[in-house]
Amino acid sequence: MRPPRVEYSLTDLGETITDPLEAIRIRTEQLLPDVRRARTRFAENDGAADR
Repeated sequence: MRPPRVEYSLTDLGETITDPLEAIRIRTEQLLPDVRRARTRFAENDGAADR
């Protein structure tokens, strides 16, 4: 027996958040290389933060 099919969609209010979320996603992708480099430096320093 198959469960009933359901389709979802955002409300008008929900749609208002899509642009800000997309901007956050894009900025996160832009910053990811910097975050990875910082994590590598941190790990190479045995977890000691740069000062």
